[in-house]
Amino acid sequence: AIHRPLLVYILVSVLKFSAGLLLRIVGFRRLVASTGLVGWYKPGKQKTKESSYTPMLFFHGIAPSGHVLYLPMLLLGLAREPERSVILFENRSISCCIDFAPLSEAATVEGIVELVEKSFGSDQPLAAVGHSFGSCTISWLLASKLSERIHQIVLIDPVAILLS
Repeated sequence: AIHRPLLVYILVSVLKFSAGLLLRIVGFRRLVASTGLVGWYKPGKQKTKESSYTPMLFFHGIAPSGHVLYLPMLLLGLAREPERSVILFENRSISCCIDFAPLSEAATVEGIVELVEKSFGSDQPLAAVGHSFGSCTISWLLASKLSERIHQIVLIDPVAILLS
């Protein structure tokens, strides 16, 4: 394992704290599953009869501070429609965070299912977006009970395809 100076972890913590404030300002709220998985949820605004936005699940890749570096792409692009509900999932073990208990594949999927059912119920179709390592998480979901609900998948630079 590579050990980084404490200053790196402090900087990452400051970035994550700042991103959390920004997410709260734009309407997200922090959710924590019983497994410890963290997600940031933004409910969509009331839909009209003509519009139908599938809720989006976003899984980040290996990056310092997790989804923080993705916020411009998410807030100005992928999650821009106010009608679309969104959950941004955090994977602390690939986010340059001090974490002594990384979640297993099973615990990650269990946490995702819990937060999805809490936020959207148990029957709404879903769209899954994953970048890099996030594509691995989507492949885990496709082997879970959520697979029937995932109607759209977007893989950005997918590691899961390269590893298979």
